Amino acid sequence: MSLDVCEQLRKTTKGKLVYHNDKKPLEFSNQLPSHVFDLPDIPGVLEVLEENAYVDEDECLLINKLTALTIDDSSTQLKQPDVDILPEDSTIALLDLREKQLSQNLIQLQVGKYHDATMEAHKEAKRKFKEREERIRRNRMEERKKWNLITESEREEAEKIRHEFKEQHHKRNNLLKTRMLEAERRKVEQNKQRLKHVEGVVTKCAKLNEDVMRQFHNDSSIVSSNPAIVSMATECGRKFSAIVNIFKDSKTSGLMDKVTAASITDDCGVHQEICDNLVSAIEKLREEEIIRKRELEERIEKEQEEMRVKEKKEKERIKASLDEDPENKFPSVPKELQLSVSRSAYAHHQRMIKSYKDFDVKSKEFTSSKDKQLNKVLIGISNVIGSCVASITSRSGSDVKNKLSDLNGLLQGRTVSSGGSTASIKGYPGASNHAVIFMARKFVKQAESQVSSNHSTAFGLALTILGVWAQNADFGSVFLGLMQTKCPFLVPFYVPKTDGQSDEEYSRSRGYRVTNGVVESQDHYLSRMSGLIRTYAAIIQSPLPPGVRNNPHGIAQGWMWITRMLNLEPWPEITATILFDFLEVAGHALMAAYGRQFEKLLYAICHDYFPKIEEVSGSRGGPVLRLKAFLKECIQHKKVSKPDGHLSTEFWGTHHHAGIVGN
Repeated sequence: MSLDVCEQLRKTTKGKLVYHNDKKPLEFSNQLPSHVFDLPDIPGVLEVLEENAYVDEDECLLINKLTALTIDDSSTQLKQPDVDILPEDSTIALLDLREKQLSQNLIQLQVGKYHDATMEAHKEAKRKFKEREERIRRNRMEERKKWNLITESEREEAEKIRHEFKEQHHKRNNLLKTRMLEAERRKVEQNKQRLKHVEGVVTKCAKLNEDVMRQFHNDSSIVSSNPAIVSMATECGRKFSAIVNIFKDSKTSGLMDKVTAASITDDCGVHQEICDNLVSAIEKLREEEIIRKRELEERIEKEQEEMRVKEKKEKERIKASLDEDPENKFPSVPKELQLSVSRSAYAHHQRMIKSYKDFDVKSKEFTSSKDKQLNKVLIGISNVIGSCVASITSRSGSDVKNKLSDLNGLLQGRTVSSGGSTASIKGYPGASNHAVIFMARKFVKQAESQVSSNHSTAFGLALTILGVWAQNADFGSVFLGLMQTKCPFLVPFYVPKTDGQSDEEYSRSRGYRVTNGVVESQDHYLSRMSGLIRTYAAIIQSPLPPGVRNNPHGIAQGWMWITRMLNLEPWPEITATILFDFLEVAGHALMAAYGRQFEKLLYAICHDYFPKIEEVSGSRGGPVLRLKAFLKECIQHKKVSKPDGHLSTEFWGTHHHAGIVGN
């Protein structure tokens, strides 16, 4: 019965529980609301359930009373409580109680279901919350990755901007440096231009000073007695020295400001004014001497005309001799030497060698004496000649004249003092022979040592040799014989090796020095040969001393030597060396003397002879390259430059003393 009642109660009002009181019934739908798992709505549902499950206090008391009733197991009858309750009322109360208990059980069941649903909803909400946290975490990670990418991109962009800024800064610095360098370059260029301009002004001033001083010294015989002119000359020299000192200081430092340039220019103007006044004064004195010098000039003109006629005849004679073949006039040379030397050269060489050997024998006979007085004479001769030869310079013509005066005076029997020694050959038969050969040896030694290391000294030495040669023909023969012995290429003579001749003997015959069986090095040998060749080339073109008319060994000998040289087959290295040395020293004089003929000779050397030199020597040797460059320059410019240290005829008129160096 109770089940039917409960079932009826459950189905009343479509699932709504209806209590006996007038309170609003609870409504439960058959399906859970869609929002039951939403975490914010669950507490509200629980609160509703708790409010609707409220039981009045009276009902609770009634339930407590009914619990005292017992129900019999066999009859299933309820025990009567101790309270005084009517049977009908107890039944109704029991039914009510059962109904309430069922309601409470149903409510508890629903609450349990809702609690389970709530727990599931909570778990689901927790799971969704975790998923949402995971999604947020992933989103953050993705955002962090994106931010890292953005940061890396920004960093790269910043680095790129920083690099561009550095590049721009570097470019600006480079531009600034370039501008600074350009400004410095312009400053240096302006300084160079000012220095060049001032150098031109000083050069003109120096040329003017040189011309004026030359004119002053040339006219010293007429101006030395005029104090005003001497004072102007002194002032001119002092002013020029001050200009040169200021200019040298500026040139050494490399700085030439406007003030210094203007000062030097003004000083040059003042110097020019002084020079003009000096020249005017000298010209005025010269006009007073015109009548006195007229006869002297006419005589000099006459002598010059005679000299020109003589030179013309000499050139005609040389030309006539070139048209003929003079070799047939000389005896033939030995068969083994026919390819090494020409007939005429060999005959001349034999005469020079004979003269040298004859004097050598006479000198040895003279020096072999044990007379103490004679030994003093020998020592005096050696000291005087050694001192004179060792002190030869190209400083001035007066120095060379002094050396010639001593050397020629000694050979002529005068008493000569030099270098603290005094010597005389007068009264000693055979002393002249010793003096001649000793002097020749000193000159040759000077050529081997000094000229080989300083080429420009060949001309001062050559002037002295020529001055002695012009006064003493025997000296010339002995000197030339000794030169050809030391350097057979001066013949020219390529000495061949004979049968049975040792290497040491063959080296000596070619001019090599052999010491204790050791032959000197090739470089040292070529250096000595160069000194001898350059000295010989300087001799044939040197101007004659004043008062000497006949040249004992002039430029014609140079033409003869080079033509003989070109008729011989070249040797490795040595031919290029001696040909270059000879042409560099004597080429200018040969061009002046023979003109077009010498040009043809240079073309012949370039096109015919030089390829032979390259064939035997190779094209990379130093002598070959020097000769090639020299010939190329001569052919291109159609001239041969003057060699360093070249001395002209005017050199004989130059003087030297403590105050002035020049003419």
